[in-house]
Amino acid sequence: NVIKILVNDGKAVGVKLENGGEVRSNIVVSSVDPWQTFVDLCREDCLPEDFVRNIKSLDYSSGVFKLNVALTGLPSLKAIPRKDNDVRPE
Repeated sequence: NVIKILVNDGKAVGVKLENGGEVRSNIVVSSVDPWQTFVDLCREDCLPEDFVRNIKSLDYSSGVFKLNVALTGLPSLKAIPRKDNDVRPE
């Protein structure tokens, strides 16, 4: 598990792991929300003050996930089986 994002001269250069190890990289990508990334994992003094203030003011009460996919045809859903190719609202 990552416990800290390592920053050098204002640039993320790697991560520190729970077991004490470090992984260095030219690119660091986060899969957690902005609060965890920029408040919990980064030292606040490595980031602009107004940026940290904006991150802390975000409303995290309602998470949203959107996925766009390309299909070869209309789906047949278990709850709404499709027997033809007519277009109708789902």
